[in-house]
Formats: sequence, structure tokens, C-alpha cells
Amino acid sequence: MGEDLVVDLAAFADKLPAKHRSLKQLITDTVDLYSAFNDLKLAAEFAGRSAAFEEEGTSLTPEEAEECSMALTCAAIVFYGRAAKGTSKHRKSFDLRPHFDERERQNHDLICRLRDDAIAHYGPGKLTDEVALREDKAFVSVEDGQLLFSSRSITRSLSLAHIIRSQSQRAAIIMQRLHDERQERLLDALHLHIPTDADVNAAWRSSKVKSTDGFGDPNLAAELARRPRAGIHRISGKLEDRG
Repeated sequence: MGEDLVVDLAAFADKLPAKHRSLKQLITDTVDLYSAFNDLKLAAEFAGRSAAFEEEGTSLTPEEAEECSMALTCAAIVFYGRAAKGTSKHRKSFDLRPHFDERERQNHDLICRLRDDAIAHYGPGKLTDEVALREDKAFVSVEDGQLLFSSRSITRSLSLAHIIRSQSQRAAIIMQRLHDERQERLLDALHLHIPTDADVNAAWRSSKVKSTDGFGDPNLAAELARRPRAGIHRISGKLEDRG
């Protein structure tokens, strides 16, 4: 059996001459859309697990359940925000608001506001005019003049978890559709240019690597090889001490 060869599209794009700028951008956009889609899927999964603490119960202590629920909710907000709003030099941003209806836009704005005001930066994170995700207060006892400090955090909220989950699922559907559209365009462009353009063909041939080398881990390569040869897949890597 021959070696399982793949073409590293990032290396391929780097080798393309300037005249193929549009093809390079198409590769980058397709990969970025996949990355954002994966973030949204994670956001939905995290929010769903947070909701499960309320809906299904847990063997954890109340304190442990609160901590896990809060961690999952915060992670869901972060992953949603960086996929649907955040900008980065490493990944293009895609504005999904035009694809949402009015209620979805309100949910999108709520999650992004929580991300900006209470998760990524210190702030109260207003859920409503009356309710904040986090409040820190200080008091002086009238009776004995002692200072009292108190922090109040919403650690478990079934309604918020449901909002994040449903909004993330909706955004993921849109992001996957955008990815599928770009993927079709990318495949058409590759089939057009590789047989007919010598520069593209040379870049393609020189970017072939064994799948084990492409992932840097034979276990990950083997896991991906077991998946269907087309579509979106998420595989998990475990960082191991190889020393």
C-alpha cells in the first residue's frame, strides 16, 4: 500500500506567485470559515453541558457544579464571541448579523456584550437592566463601623445556557453554509488551475507530505484517515511529554 499523501494547503498557498492572489485568499477564507465553525460548535457543546447540570442533575457537589457550570458558560461565551465577532491577525472575521432575524441579533448582541464586558474584560456583564453577571460591592456596617466586601456572580443560569446554545447552533449552521460555498469555489479553482498553470502545478507537487508529517502525530493522522474523505471533521490531540 502506498503512502497516504496529502497537500498542505497553507504551504501550497505560500508558494503561489502573486498573480494567484485570489486563489491564496480563497484558501485562507475557506480554512478560516472552518475554524470559526468549529468554535461555534464548541460554544454550543459547552453551553449544552452547562444546561445539563440543571436539567439532568450531577454527582458533583453543589459547589463543584456551580464552578463547572460557570466555567462552561464562560468558555461558550468566549468561543462564540471570537467566532462571530472577534478580530485577529490570525483569522479573518465574518459578520453574521445580516443572516440573523431580529431575535437572533438580540441574542448575538447579548453574548458579545457579555464577552466584551464581563469575560474578556472586567465589567458587570448586564443580562438585563436589573441583573448582572458579576457584581462587587463594599459596605460599612452602621452598627460597628466594620467594612464588608461582597462578590456576587451568576454561576448557573439555565435560560442563559439555552440562549447561548441555540444561538451558537444557529450561527454554526450559517458558518457551515458559508464554508461549503467557499469549499466548492476552492475545489473548482484547484481543478481549473492545477492542470493548466505550471506555477500552480509546481506549488501543488512540492506541497505534498505524508499525512503523519502534516499533523506531526501519527495517531492524529490515523484518526483522520478513518473519517470520510470529504467534509468537516474535528479530531482531538493530547499533548504528551515525548522527552
